[in-house]
Amino acid sequence: MLATLRLAYFGLLIYCLVFFVAWTAALLSNRRKDHSVPKGSGLLGMLSAFTRGMLPWRKESARLHPLSYVAGILYHMATFTSLAILGFPRFLYAGSGLISVLLLAGLASGFYLLFKRVFDRRYRLMSQFDDYFSNLLVDAMQLSVVLSVLGAVPVLVPYGVAYLVLLYLPFGKLKHCYFFFASRLLLGRSYGRRGVYI
Repeated sequence: MLATLRLAYFGLLIYCLVFFVAWTAALLSNRRKDHSVPKGSGLLGMLSAFTRGMLPWRKESARLHPLSYVAGILYHMATFTSLAILGFPRFLYAGSGLISVLLLAGLASGFYLLFKRVFDRRYRLMSQFDDYFSNLLVDAMQLSVVLSVLGAVPVLVPYGVAYLVLLYLPFGKLKHCYFFFASRLLLGRSYGRRGVYI
């Protein structure tokens, strides 16, 4: 059964990849030619955008909200770990203690960010259904994976939740997992060409 579950899982990853390729083609086809005189390196600009530009003291929102910044990092690490585990389930049993700690920390971070959105009026006013639904969907995936690691639920459960996550990904705000990287690349390239390294 596990082989069938994994096959369906990788099929859904390819389904998401199709959207990523289509979005990349759309982004590249809609870009205007840059006629400015190059003053720097686009490659160095992209490198800077993913290194120095990601440091918390260079981002006002992270600097002003350090707890949310750390929670966001843990939440995303746990999400990618969950997806990796489902792709390669033997890791469920090789170091399950460390994996469980990471997933539980990520899950706690996800709930913290959700509660902040619910109970802080500023965030609540700018939130939509998708913000809550996406968070809860990913929380459910992380929880089901950690319960599976601990042997509390059958492996069918985390795969079922992950299928929902992947099916929904191209249509909701979860698609930021693609556009975050695309926007950083385009921004870094454009600024780097002008000699500005963020």
